[in-house]
Amino acid sequence: MKAATTMLLLTTSARALRPAARRLRYRRFHYQSGGKSSAGTAAAAVGCFAASAAYALGDEAEDGAWAGVLDTKTTGAAALKQRVPEGDGRGIVVAILDTGVDPAAAGLQTTTTGAPKMLDVLDATGAGDVDVNATVTPDADGWLTNPATGRKLRVDATAWTVDGKRCEGPKDGAYRVGGKRTASLFPAPLLRRLKAEAQRLDDENYEPLRAALAAQASEGDEAAARLEAFDAARKALKPTDSSVAPLLDVITWRDGATDAWRCVAVDGSAQNDLVAHPPRVLGDFGEATKAGETSSRYTCFGADDMQLTLSASSPDAFSEENTCSLVVAGGDHGTHVAGIVGAHNGRDRDDGVAPGCQLVSIKIGDSRVGTMETGSSLRRALVAARRLKVDVVNLSYGEAARLCNTGRFAELSERLVRGHADHGTIFISSAGNNGPALTTVGAPGASVDALISVGAYVNGNMCDNLYGMRAPAANAGGPESATHGGVMYSFSSRGPATDGGCGVNVAAPGGAVA
Repeated sequence: MKAATTMLLLTTSARALRPAARRLRYRRFHYQSGGKSSAGTAAAAVGCFAASAAYALGDEAEDGAWAGVLDTKTTGAAALKQRVPEGDGRGIVVAILDTGVDPAAAGLQTTTTGAPKMLDVLDATGAGDVDVNATVTPDADGWLTNPATGRKLRVDATAWTVDGKRCEGPKDGAYRVGGKRTASLFPAPLLRRLKAEAQRLDDENYEPLRAALAAQASEGDEAAARLEAFDAARKALKPTDSSVAPLLDVITWRDGATDAWRCVAVDGSAQNDLVAHPPRVLGDFGEATKAGETSSRYTCFGADDMQLTLSASSPDAFSEENTCSLVVAGGDHGTHVAGIVGAHNGRDRDDGVAPGCQLVSIKIGDSRVGTMETGSSLRRALVAARRLKVDVVNLSYGEAARLCNTGRFAELSERLVRGHADHGTIFISSAGNNGPALTTVGAPGASVDALISVGAYVNGNMCDNLYGMRAPAANAGGPESATHGGVMYSFSSRGPATDGGCGVNVAAPGGAVA
């Protein structure tokens, strides 16, 4: 394929890229990755083609202190941007299947054309699901009782606003309500921090009493028994996830004027008069983005040094009647990957590989089990990706597997990639971090033929800048001598797959700053 044709393909649909992407399975190209893994692998859809164009045109590797850290020249992204300014991923939608992406993160607000960077934010794990089957109508003074929490709340949608415009209440006057314990939403580090803080406060309050009991313990068996009982009670009252995470009241309705889905999520125990103290009104993130709304897409809460971003999805997101979803990222890995793929900060060095692309975040890492993926979360994610007709899917998750092309996930992946007559998706996945032995590639990267599996690579610049080691000897002459002088990371999984397949299709720089 000629270089000019390759670069033009970057501005077309992913369907046009699919045949060329398949041919990449048996060639080695390079694109920017992240962390000490194959994170950010969706960049292959743009970066690999950028690399092939750059190599064909004889580009050299980047010089300077940043050459092996944010190595955009090795990936070919910088050369492509110079020659074809529109070749930045614009028109391409990338789904990030990960721990969730923070839509408030810097660099993930707009594309190079000014369009919204984040098109939708979904939680496929079920951790954020809220049952809003209960229907309640406020009394004459606006008070209602939420049966899910037992709290009395004063509500009036006409007292609340979206982007400064007053909302309308439901046409029939009835709100759908539910409750949500935030322990299933909060990331594990936050829960640990909250429990430690609660324990510290308890210790400060109870230590004087325990000291007094300890002083009396030597006076007799009764005093010693009181101290023992006190210590047992303190142990039983040790802070838990549920005790430190607030229970939210969730109120939903359809706006009587626009029919837009609306949601309010508040801690009713802290403030129950929502007319005197108007809350932030959320909408379905995807629909709000389409409508050009701003304030209803997400809200931030928490201390400045540990803020979380909360967004919402209507029951239509996964076609589950009377079940909406509150979405909070389970960790920073998904945001890290999204930044590598498509961050746009207005400065070339700080941009991702495809700053013009748009992103869809689909959370598959369940916060309830340490952000581990589950079979149901993967299935729901693929169904959502197909419904949204994304062009590229990035999955930087994986685990060991012995069977290839077997099971529901493989079936859904094939359906997503082969697509309909008018659309197909490029599906990129990490090869795994279980190397260097042979046949250590994991699922799903190596176990599903529809996916392109990516391993982690150390090029010459990275050897020098990141590790202070001598670069491996490069091939003499030719374009490979400039950028291919490197080796696979020791941790990166190797092929072949257990069925004899290639296992690792693409090698990518395995360390970056995002």
